Amino acid sequence: MPQAFPVRDAEVLVFDGDPDTDDASDMYVLKVAGISVLVRLRATPANPKDSAQLYVHIENEGRRPTELAVEVDNGGDAIYQI
Repeated sequence: MPQAFPVRDAEVLVFDGDPDTDDASDMYVLKVAGISVLVRLRATPANPKDSAQLYVHIENEGRRPTELAVEVDNGGDAIYQI
């Protein structure tokens, strides 16, 4: 069962990492404006738990289809349909 932290019009959920999976950290889910943003560290063959990969998943859960603009490390926007 996740811990839930309401913040104004949003909610942050924290799920414990599962040592029997590729989880290398707890999982954090921000739910706001009909969108959920999941952030966690995950282990892969190329990135084992001691150098885990940063994983971000964005999902449209409650909005009509829309554009999503994402910028990573000042690299410019990438536009997605969600």
